[in-house]
Amino acid sequence: MKVLLILLLTTSLFSSTLYLYDKKVTATTSSVITDVMNPMSQNMSSVLTMKNKDPLTLSGSFTVEMNSFMSDQLERDEAMKETLNVEDFKTATFTITNMEKFNDDYLVTGIMLFHGIEREMEVHANIKIEEKTLSLTATSMMFMSKHGVKMPCLIFVCVEDKVDLLVEASYIID
Repeated sequence: MKVLLILLLTTSLFSSTLYLYDKKVTATTSSVITDVMNPMSQNMSSVLTMKNKDPLTLSGSFTVEMNSFMSDQLERDEAMKETLNVEDFKTATFTITNMEKFNDDYLVTGIMLFHGIEREMEVHANIKIEEKTLSLTATSMMFMSKHGVKMPCLIFVCVEDKVDLLVEASYIID
């Protein structure tokens, strides 16, 4: 029992909690009629830890409030919120399951819980650590239909199923 307690205390001494202080999530898609749609949200929370300032040891999750995405087209935003049923599916959460070095960046594997469906997702992340801060820029893409969402159509023109995701976040390392 003493050995287990010592191990837990020692491990926590080398782990750092990361405190999110600046964040932005952009979801970009398009259609023939509307060109590019890129609603953005700054309503993201995150619970991350890291050991010895090593990005390969990052663990935790990111959660974004689905009702908070806004663009320059309020009417279209409201229609998309209805399509996404944000009243029943209030958040989307990405939970890290694995980190790998990928050239100068990182390949992050995790589980995306979106619209009530969990699917594995790969994310490419650029991570910079300077003294007591960590900056992260991550990109990925997802197909809405794989999460049970049918994108809206106007006559025969539909919003694309593919959505490109961009997450920009800055943390204070404790």
